[in-house]
Amino acid sequence: MHPGKLAGRPQQCLRQDAKAVAIVLAVFLDSAVASDRFALASHGGSDTRHRSEPSTVAQQPVATTIPLATFEATGLPEGPAIGTASYTAAPSGWELKHVYGGAVDVYVPSGYIDLVESDGPVTTYQAGEFVWEPPGHVHTARTPEGTTWFTLRIRPPGVLRTIPVQ
Repeated sequence: MHPGKLAGRPQQCLRQDAKAVAIVLAVFLDSAVASDRFALASHGGSDTRHRSEPSTVAQQPVATTIPLATFEATGLPEGPAIGTASYTAAPSGWELKHVYGGAVDVYVPSGYIDLVESDGPVTTYQAGEFVWEPPGHVHTARTPEGTTWFTLRIRPPGVLRTIPVQ
C-alpha cells in the first residue's frame, strides 16, 4: 500500500499547512495555468518551465513543471528546511521512477496519476485527492491520461527535490 493511503499516519501541522497551501494554489491557479497565462504573467514574459526526463525511452512524453515559489521553512522540529511549490502538467503516457529528498504533499486537480510501488502494487490518485509521500520513498509515477498536479516539497537544505532512479 502506498504511504499516502495508510490509515492513522501522523497528522503534523506542517502537512495540514501544506494541504491548505495546495488548496489555495489549486483554486487560484488551475484556470490560469490551464490557459497558459500564469507562466508568462508571473515571470516577466519569459517561459521558465522545466521539463522532466523520461524514465526509459527518449520517445516518452515529457512533463512540464512550472516553479511557483521557493521559501525557507523555519521553526520545524527537524530543523531548517527549504520549501518548494510547483505545478506540473503531464501528458498521456508519461512516467518517471524517482525518490524525493524530503517529504512531499501532492494535490491532483485534474486527471489521475498512478503510483507504482517497487514491489508491484499500484495506487491511483484522482482529481481532488491529496497524496503524502515520505522522504526516500522509491516509486514510479505514471499518467495514463493527461494529468495536472501541485506539489509542495519540504526538504533539508542541499538535498535534491526529485531524484530519478534507474
